[in-house]
Amino acid sequence: MIYIASYVNRISFLLFLSILIILLSGDVELNPGPAPSPNTTNDHSNSNSSYLQNDQSYLHNPLSLFSVIHLNVQSLKPKLDIIESTLNNIEILCFTESWLNSEISDDEIKIKGFHLPFRCDRETRQGGGVTVYVRENLVCKRRTDLEVKGLENVWIEADIKHETFLIGTFYRPPNSTATTWDQIQNSISAANDTNVTNILVLGDFNENQFSLNPTKMKLISASQGLTQLLNKPTSITEFSETLIDLILTNNTNIIHDYGVLEPFLEVNKRFHRPTFCLINSKKIASKKCKRTIFLYEKGNYELLKIRIKNENLDNRITEEKSIDDNVKLITEIIVNTAKECIPNKEITIRKDELPWITNEIRREMRKRNRARNKAKKSNNTEDWGKFKKIRNNVVNLLRKSKNMYNDKTCKNIEESNFSSKQWWKLVNQIIGQPDKNSQIHAIKTDADCIIYDDTDKANALNDFFVSQSTLTENNTLPDYQPVSDQPSLDKIIITEQDVLDVIKNLDTSKASGPDAISPKMIKPICNEIAKPLSKIFNLSLKNQKFPSDWKIANVIPVFKKKDPLKVENYRPISLLCIIAKIFEKCIYKYLHNFIVFNHLITPHQSGFTKNDNTVNQLLFLSNEISRALDDGKEFRTVFFDISKAFDRVWHAGLIFKLKRMGINGEFLGWVADYLSERKQAVVLNGSKSNVVSTNAGVPQGSILGPIFFLIFINDIVLEVNCSIKLFADDTSIYLIVNDPISASQNLNENLCKIHQWSKKWLVQFNPAKTENLIISRKEQSNHPPLMMNNVTIVNVNKHKHLGLVFSCNGKWHDHIFEIIDKANKKMHILRSFKFKLKRKVLESMYFTFIRPILEYSDIIWDNCPIYLKDLLENINLQAGRIVTGATRFSSNQSVYGETGWPTLEQRREQHKLIQVYKIINGLTPDFLCDLLPQQFSDRHSYPTRNSSNYSYLPSKTSFHYYSFFPSSIRLWNNLDPDIRTLKSLKEFKHKIVNKIKIPEYYHVGTRPGQIYHTRIRMRCSSLKQHLYHCNLIDSQLCPCGKIESAAHYLLHCPFYSDIRDKYIKPIQQNLTCNLLLFGDDRKSIGDNCRIFENVQKFIIKSKRFDP
Repeated sequence: MIYIASYVNRISFLLFLSILIILLSGDVELNPGPAPSPNTTNDHSNSNSSYLQNDQSYLHNPLSLFSVIHLNVQSLKPKLDIIESTLNNIEILCFTESWLNSEISDDEIKIKGFHLPFRCDRETRQGGGVTVYVRENLVCKRRTDLEVKGLENVWIEADIKHETFLIGTFYRPPNSTATTWDQIQNSISAANDTNVTNILVLGDFNENQFSLNPTKMKLISASQGLTQLLNKPTSITEFSETLIDLILTNNTNIIHDYGVLEPFLEVNKRFHRPTFCLINSKKIASKKCKRTIFLYEKGNYELLKIRIKNENLDNRITEEKSIDDNVKLITEIIVNTAKECIPNKEITIRKDELPWITNEIRREMRKRNRARNKAKKSNNTEDWGKFKKIRNNVVNLLRKSKNMYNDKTCKNIEESNFSSKQWWKLVNQIIGQPDKNSQIHAIKTDADCIIYDDTDKANALNDFFVSQSTLTENNTLPDYQPVSDQPSLDKIIITEQDVLDVIKNLDTSKASGPDAISPKMIKPICNEIAKPLSKIFNLSLKNQKFPSDWKIANVIPVFKKKDPLKVENYRPISLLCIIAKIFEKCIYKYLHNFIVFNHLITPHQSGFTKNDNTVNQLLFLSNEISRALDDGKEFRTVFFDISKAFDRVWHAGLIFKLKRMGINGEFLGWVADYLSERKQAVVLNGSKSNVVSTNAGVPQGSILGPIFFLIFINDIVLEVNCSIKLFADDTSIYLIVNDPISASQNLNENLCKIHQWSKKWLVQFNPAKTENLIISRKEQSNHPPLMMNNVTIVNVNKHKHLGLVFSCNGKWHDHIFEIIDKANKKMHILRSFKFKLKRKVLESMYFTFIRPILEYSDIIWDNCPIYLKDLLENINLQAGRIVTGATRFSSNQSVYGETGWPTLEQRREQHKLIQVYKIINGLTPDFLCDLLPQQFSDRHSYPTRNSSNYSYLPSKTSFHYYSFFPSSIRLWNNLDPDIRTLKSLKEFKHKIVNKIKIPEYYHVGTRPGQIYHTRIRMRCSSLKQHLYHCNLIDSQLCPCGKIESAAHYLLHCPFYSDIRDKYIKPIQQNLTCNLLLFGDDRKSIGDNCRIFENVQKFIIKSKRFDP
């Protein structure tokens, strides 16, 4: 054994020595494999390659080949706008020295048209880091298994036209130890050990490959079978030109071209050149589609009304025609007439196009590229100087254009109606919210094939969606037993006024359906079409025939989460014909009234029910839990998972249940036809799938679908003998546990009954995803397992139900930490716009996107510990500082004073009082009203001063004492009786919400002016006195020798006399600092606005607060 080991060591030494001798010779390829194609150039920095033609693109690519670029960027974030504008036609962008950290979110540095970045940030100190962007239309994943801890590198696996590539990006700091080279070799070796045959390695290795001595990277390349492609300098200093940015591959046949490019960013004396390679594979073309849009603001609606009226629709809709012919007639007339009276045009949608790249910039980009080509050919100093001048001009133009675009977007946000759809679109755009209808670039089939064609993807998605609405109907319906004196609904007659009421209340922001009719088309002609439509609707009901064209849905697939390649990670959004939905709304009114009047829906159902919502149900459940724990008992609940509940409703079963409920005759026949022969097609990037039929489910996106589902699931409550709660398809059963054994026996019996019910009605419960939660304060508790359909129900420590996290100990820590994490992610975005958007817009964004996260179901978890409440309050204060522009040194009191916001604690008290008011006045379900304690007047026959008060609820634990009902009753009893007896909820809210009104003129001026003015007012500016009181400096003296207070700066400092004479003194005589900072409520708003405008002009012109 010793001899063999010795022999192996000698062989290894000789092999190493041989490699060393070969490398020293300097004229032998590191990888004696296939050489690059003879028609390629090794370096773009001094070539006349056709890939650098007079095009606006930085890397011109006439063959549309797959491209990869690497650049040592030396701080990515401030250069992102230029990178986004210049490299938007590259497939993979690899950056080293990205200088990012954990405080910078992915959303802050994302690039349009690319996946969120893959990052390896340096953790221990500033600088360094690797960031990789991959175009959205590429299938890729990160390979963390190839990355070495402590090494700055990112590996991704990408599918390029059905070939798999591994692409590794490395940054080796110049002061690295020898260990780093071992880590690099181990990482590349791990990539070689995979079954991926195409490997590309890029990065800055900080080792000059021009050295005649064998470098570490040459040794690694030789041992790993890699060829280093570049032979021109990539790192330029005032003293040297070195090759330290490398591109290596294990297969040169995959490379079509490669090289070193001239910088596109402004450079100093020391800079890195970008490196690139083109892979022998066509890039996936950016998707574009054509769409017809109507210019509704330019429509001639008087002419539209006249023409529709002249069509004499009322007489042309006849019983002699089929319902389908009548619908086709009115549809064609509305669409064709609208096209004549409302200007329309066909546009091309290019989702990857950057809106701030103007024609002027495109011209300058072409000019830059021509200058670069000329300089390369001549290598003349003057030509290089001209190129650099034009390049710098392009950089400036891009930055200016991007800023102007953002400023315009911000202005549009500020000027838009806050309730409009366009406003939401602009806000989502500027805060980086993903487009729900973003492109689907690829789908993986069951055979693991990746498809890119839009029609193929649409068919794959449609087939999956339809499969979720397909049932094998082999069940027999039970015998129908008529009920005597049962209320019935057998006929509906729709009036012209019914139709008119619905059309007048249409949401004009809704999209058109398959018939191309939009709400904006028909709302102006409501009086002209109400009667013809009511005639069609009544003919449909009479003939028990729902129009065939209205049974077709256009389906838009929307990504949910997880792997975007898998069809199951998309949900369908159905677009139905608008007129069909008008019809359904008319039907809904009569059906809903019938159901509510006769109390036909179980009170245990909270979904789609008047005066009920998720918070009501959660409040009831949490009260049950709180009472059980207060009594020293336990609470055991099962949360069910129903697979595709709405999509798999058994039509025959629903018809049977409707009949049993009293729906019969003509209307029942109409419902049966309404449900039958439904069809759908997926629409994707202008392409459309085959139209496919479904045989189950309630129509997604319809008006009647939800109420039909409630009817279908309604009788499940009759099957159980434990507590049950429903919110649409969210179903849970529970027990307060006295004895764990008997409780588990009871629950198991009910699980068996629910399973039998599901088999009977073809409802598919999923036991594997159903969860069991035991809430207890007992140290030891042994609960037997629960079973459903021979599957053990998993026991969990926490469960999120209707948006609220219940934990096994009954506490709210898990829920609070989840909402803090969720809110903080959005706060990063809000913070990035602190200096761009005015305070009114920032405030509206906070109220809309973030504060609701902090307050959802807050009346329930308000009994959490104070330190958790403080964490939430800190987010509220952070938002206040962002909105006002205040610094972190501002006091909490000044933030609340400046914003006029109540604390979250105060708002929770208000929310509790509002909920009690609603419970007392019958604005919530009876199951909450029943939980109110007695009033004192109900306990005594004689009147007392507090007779309208409610009895206090006894509590054994602080958890119950501070829970909703005990704490809210105390608040209610302390409320002024005159407020408690107010007749309307609106009036009640107005009385208890004491919002401080902030003067309108606080919103005057530019954003920088607002911020500096506000900081002085809040005593957190960079004036010396403010900094001194924050213990940030040792002296509060101004350079003029006086204390630099707000009054000194605004009214007296001699350094700003000229500017003061121009802007401050003209305001009025006898100026005070208070007037300049706070205004005067005795003056008009206009006068105060002028004061604030002048003060802010003074602040800006003085440049006192310039960075």
